[in-house]
Amino acid sequence: GSNELIIKEGSVGEDMFVILSGQVDVLMNDVIETTLGPGQLFGEMSLIDKSERSASVKTKEETRVMILARTPLFSIFKQEPRIAMKMFWSFLQNMNKRLRITDEKVTQLMAFQEDESLHQDKIIDDLSDFLK
Repeated sequence: GSNELIIKEGSVGEDMFVILSGQVDVLMNDVIETTLGPGQLFGEMSLIDKSERSASVKTKEETRVMILARTPLFSIFKQEPRIAMKMFWSFLQNMNKRLRITDEKVTQLMAFQEDESLHQDKIIDDLSDFLK
């Protein structure tokens, strides 16, 4: 169904998920950051480093996912290095895309803060002039 929690932000996990059908929302601090659909994956960061989940993931509609658990997946990687290479290349492309989006958001935020600072300086100057 929709609005089912697959991953809770801050929880520890070792599984990665591939969306077979449907859509999921990725949320950070209960704010939707992106929506993912069939063929896309999530949870790969915790699969690699066993760290806390950086986001929550909820279904947006009826969704089917394939769960790839760390231990059996890494066993396959040892037996089939070509599969490991393709999977890690996919991870790298995915993380690169996310990093570019994050960089853009940081740049926009910095520009916004600079604009706000200039605006505040102007207000202070205008107020100083008024009070003279």
